[in-house]
Amino acid sequence: MKIACIGDRLTEGRPGVSFFKLLTAKHPHIEFNNLGKPGETVKSLHTRLEKSKLATYYNLSFLWIGVNDVYAKLLKVQAQPVIKDHHELF
Repeated sequence: MKIACIGDRLTEGRPGVSFFKLLTAKHPHIEFNNLGKPGETVKSLHTRLEKSKLATYYNLSFLWIGVNDVYAKLLKVQAQPVIKDHHELF
């Protein structure tokens, strides 16, 4: 079984305890791919996935993302493009 872990730095494993490392340690018989990228927002992740089309086949995908959009709006900082509303994705 192949599982994709998709998201931001929380998926990647920074800071602190890596969820990805916990999964791989607990389930060594399953192949996990860490596709986490620090600073990712919903919009930038959507763009990245549209471009890559997940070239590898996965049986299951975990998606863990969202807090960077909130922080960017609160702190008025924008490392990655932030989505304004759900229509912007389509």
